[in-house]
Amino acid sequence: MIIRSPYIENPAEGERKKERKERKEKKGEEREKKYLQQMSSLINNDDHISNTINEMGP
Repeated sequence: MIIRSPYIENPAEGERKKERKERKEKKGEEREKKYLQQMSSLINNDDHISNTINEMGP
């Protein structure tokens, strides 16, 4: 008689968990990249404004 544990993980479920985790990580990386691009854009814009103000003089 073979007794099966109800806690044995279904292999297909394990694959789905991996896929979900990978998608989540990819999404996080995309968000981080987008955020860094926005920050870079803001910094460049700020530098441009500062240069314009300095060129105008007092």
